[in-house]
Amino acid sequence: MLSKVLSIFVLVISVVSCGGNDNGAIDLPDTQIPPSPPPINWAEVMSTDPTTLSEAELEENYWGYAKHLYQGVTEPAAINPEVVQKVTGKLLGTGNPGVPYYILVRFGILSQSITGSYSKPCSLSGSLDLTGDLDENGVGILEVDYNQCDVGSGILTGNGAVSLHGADKANFNGVLFFNEVSLLTNEEEWIITGHYLYGTEKGDEGPFDINFSSSHLLFSAQSTGIQYLEQLDWRADGNRGEEDGISYSGEITLETYGAVQFVTENKFSNDNDPFYAKMVFSMANAATASLEFERDLKLLIDEDADGEADSGKYFISLNDFLDADFNVTPLTAPEALNRPPRVFAPFITPELAFEGDQLEIQNIRYIDPDTPESQISISYQWTKFGAIIPDQNERTLPADVVTAGDIIWATVIVSDGEFTASNSSAEIYINAK
Repeated sequence: MLSKVLSIFVLVISVVSCGGNDNGAIDLPDTQIPPSPPPINWAEVMSTDPTTLSEAELEENYWGYAKHLYQGVTEPAAINPEVVQKVTGKLLGTGNPGVPYYILVRFGILSQSITGSYSKPCSLSGSLDLTGDLDENGVGILEVDYNQCDVGSGILTGNGAVSLHGADKANFNGVLFFNEVSLLTNEEEWIITGHYLYGTEKGDEGPFDINFSSSHLLFSAQSTGIQYLEQLDWRADGNRGEEDGISYSGEITLETYGAVQFVTENKFSNDNDPFYAKMVFSMANAATASLEFERDLKLLIDEDADGEADSGKYFISLNDFLDADFNVTPLTAPEALNRPPRVFAPFITPELAFEGDQLEIQNIRYIDPDTPESQISISYQWTKFGAIIPDQNERTLPADVVTAGDIIWATVIVSDGEFTASNSSAEIYINAK
């Protein structure tokens, strides 16, 4: 039996080695690299009639086109305070255009099948035109000409597509698809490409509606050429008591820095508990940074991803952080951080003031947990109708400085050598005798 097996084995080897090759080499099939897929003709894709496509196909096309137009860095950003500053400015500063949000709020009130317009002094005005009724998929062609005159807004013009679901204001969501739409603000023209969802739903835990949005957008600044890609989820829920708040999560890719992922947590303020928010950023090599808001703002950076901050700095306000030049604003070790003083609201006496009364600032209180009292300096400032009263820097204001009909403000200024904080909420009207 074994000899038969060996014979069969030898026969197989002989057959393989005979082949058609004179030198006895084994013929191997030619290995071919599969051809690369043909490049996408984006001009053709974006000229396709949107009403012939599903919402999923529209999302794929418009977001794909946005990523195609993006020319910046796509790798995770190296951690540094300027990256955190840029992303925070995009989320919370003037770099986050709100026009798409307002357009979709208006759509929530309009019928799905008609052309709509809206006008309100110094809020929103313009037209939201659907070329024909929405199809069975809820999709129509969008032509938008919109003006928002609130601070930080602008004029949005262009076309794309829209997909709407539900005309009930409390249970509604819709998606706007922007095909290189122009957003003209006071300082810049942005070209917007991609898709933006906004919706509302009834809250299960309370009486308030829950608002949410999801954006997949490319913003390109026309004067500077700066671009950023935004994949951002936003949710506002006022039904959760102490957990009320607005949350963000997602990723922003900045042209010259790369991609930064982030999540936020916050809660609304009340009389005894101030507004609190925290933003956590993830960057290259698992490095993280956090930004905490609670009366002041604290930046912490964990460069080696060991869970412990390596450096940081306090700032008096969000604007102070967004305006900081980190070339001249060094970070320090966490144990050496100096927290800015906080000044409580003063008031002026007499509370019912008449012409001829001397005024005095009362309730001069502050908190500065890390600076000795001997190193704190306190000064005062008086203003009349918003203009500083010269040479009046004491706690009292002489009687001959004010007259009947004046409105006087008092400011308490506290400095710890690094930070200067103030409170100017004290106000009084001067009555005639």
